[in-house]
Amino acid sequence: MTYDIIAAAPADAAELEKLEKRCFSDPWSLQSLSDEIVHPDAIVLTAQSCGGMLGYIAMRDISGEAELMRVAADPDCRRLGIGRALLETALLLCEKRSVTAVHLEVEEGNTAAITLYEKTGFTVDGRRPGYYGDKAAILMTKVI
Repeated sequence: MTYDIIAAAPADAAELEKLEKRCFSDPWSLQSLSDEIVHPDAIVLTAQSCGGMLGYIAMRDISGEAELMRVAADPDCRRLGIGRALLETALLLCEKRSVTAVHLEVEEGNTAAITLYEKTGFTVDGRRPGYYGDKAAILMTKVI
């Protein structure tokens, strides 16, 4: 499968909202997505093919450190490397912006996501019990 990774545009918000609803139990609203795409500190990239949106990533660059807020791959296209390609591309953009570290939190037990993050150089540096209801958040950081 071939796809292009490109910066999200305001016109992508509706398609991102559909992807959010397919990927997350607590999807971001259309307004939140629209706001994020145009936020000056945001890095929002999409993976697109002629068939449409396959995935996206959203990060915020805040004073030289970034927070990874979302990585989503269409459930029908998972395990094809889309999430990793999005993450690696976003990390390169962070490096160009002189970001020194990227932080994230991931639900404990989300082995696929934790494995992806570890393979791209993130390490566990904390845990927040009960952050996701009855599950903990695993805090991870990648120093760039």
